[in-house]
Amino acid sequence: ARLGSDWLVSDCTAQGNATAGFAGKYGNVFTRCNAADNRSAGFALSNAAGLISQCCARNNDGPGISLGDTAVITECTIHGNGEEGIVSLNGQINVRGCHISANDGVGIDTSTSSSIEGCTVRENLGGGILVHSRCRVVGNTVTHNALVLDSEDAGIEVMGGNNRIDSNQLASNNIGIRCDAIPANDNIIIRNTVSGSTGDDFLVDDTDNLLAPVRTSFIGAGPWDNFTP
Repeated sequence: ARLGSDWLVSDCTAQGNATAGFAGKYGNVFTRCNAADNRSAGFALSNAAGLISQCCARNNDGPGISLGDTAVITECTIHGNGEEGIVSLNGQINVRGCHISANDGVGIDTSTSSSIEGCTVRENLGGGILVHSRCRVVGNTVTHNALVLDSEDAGIEVMGGNNRIDSNQLASNNIGIRCDAIPANDNIIIRNTVSGSTGDDFLVDDTDNLLAPVRTSFIGAGPWDNFTP
């Protein structure tokens, strides 16, 4: 389905198309829609993309959801796509309460000024969550990502500055939280619990970032500390 701007689309299915399942421009709203087995993205929305809520993107050859910017994505299931689960080149997206799993790329890949909160992100080959600058990554469950040979990807990876990585639960990823790239600086990394990583639980340059102490016990711990049980 190829749309223009400001469409309201509910309870529709786009399956087996030669291009994207749903494609649109400004201000479109999708609720309870399914995009499956399409040869490109499940949802491919350019510019200010509007809202995608309670939708499903499965087994598409491209990303599950591909965005320009300024989109809200809530309570969606994104599974088994051939590239990223959600990708936004220009950032400014809000992702809440989504289940993102078994995609061939990163689970969620966004650039700037985005919020990712309360999502379950698991078993994605390219890593769990990737952010660049001025993003919030809060209260997510991130497990079993980037478990491929010679991977350097992580459950949560920070590539820029001024991000907040707070109160996430990570387990059994290749690397837990990674924040050692240039210019990854002025990031706040607090109250996360990371365990069972193949490599480092925390791979963070703590000279340029605020990494709260990493504890193995609650004894003597402060309210902002990170943990590796």
